Amino acid sequence: MQIRAVLPEVLRRQWPSIQSVIEVVSERSVKGQPPHRDSRWYVSSLPLEAEIVAKAIRRHWSVENELHWVLDVTFREDAISLKEPDGAAQMALFNRIALSVIKQNTSIKDSQAAKRRRAIWSEEFRSQLIFD
Repeated sequence: MQIRAVLPEVLRRQWPSIQSVIEVVSERSVKGQPPHRDSRWYVSSLPLEAEIVAKAIRRHWSVENELHWVLDVTFREDAISLKEPDGAAQMALFNRIALSVIKQNTSIKDSQAAKRRRAIWSEEFRSQLIFD
């Protein structure tokens, strides 16, 4: 859906080149709980068509969801509970770095989770991942 609107004067002064404001509303349902709605806002200096923007946003979230799935399968992120307030963000950063290192390794043909386990068990493979 696309609605043309005039931005309030205060926003036009703060962002003089703004051409598009996009709100994406998503709803998530978990069995036994009420649906949860989220709004995500995007701002652009380009005049955009709703269909094109919708495809780009879906593609972006598809990549994000795929990355989360890979991190969960490889590092079991969803099963980890951390007590430190910043612990989840720090662990996610280290997991992304480790995943990048594992993906770059082509010396053996194995899954990313298997390479992670091999790095835990083998000092030689761990060194190969880091230094080669």
